[in-house]
Order: sequence, then structure tokens, then C-alpha cells
Amino acid sequence: MRTKKHIGLYPFSPEAVDAGRPFLAGFDVQKGTLRFQPDAPPSDDAIRAMMTFRRDQIDG
Repeated sequence: MRTKKHIGLYPFSPEAVDAGRPFLAGFDVQKGTLRFQPDAPPSDDAIRAMMTFRRDQIDG
């Protein structure tokens, strides 16, 4: 991965990133962080899974 030209998604929750993991094969996934190239973004399903999990986590 080119480190100077990536996009990072930080949902502030390792568990939220884990919720999207089934859709993130081949992506740079670390604890609480998803990094990707602008020309190869994650799927809508991956983003939706992470954000839905995080929203539910915040809402309690």
C-alpha cells in the first residue's frame, strides 16, 4: 500500500472495524482503523456494517 496516498477510516471502535471484516479481505485493517486507496474503496456493505455497528454501540 502506498502510505502517502491512502484514505483512513477511523470509526473509533475496534469492534466496529471487526463488524466489517467479512467484507474487507485484501484491505489494510488494523485495530480500529481501515486504510485503502482512493481508486479501490471498500464496498458499501463493509462501510454499512461498520457504521451500523458503531451507531448501535453509541446509542447503547
